[in-house]
Amino acid sequence: MLRFILYFILFYILFRVLKSVLSIFFKNTANQKINDESPKKKSKFEDVEDAKYIEIKPDDEKKN
Repeated sequence: MLRFILYFILFYILFRVLKSVLSIFFKNTANQKINDESPKKKSKFEDVEDAKYIEIKPDDEKKN
């Protein structure tokens, strides 16, 4: 029984390796299309110049 399990694991590993190697060699590059036209999401640090800044005044100036 142990021999059967080991053969099964060996067969599975060989199958996965062969499948990945064959997929690399027979990859159809003509049908691959990269969609780079999607709008880029801006991070919160990219628009530093456009940010609205609020001036923080000390408590002494607020009372006057």
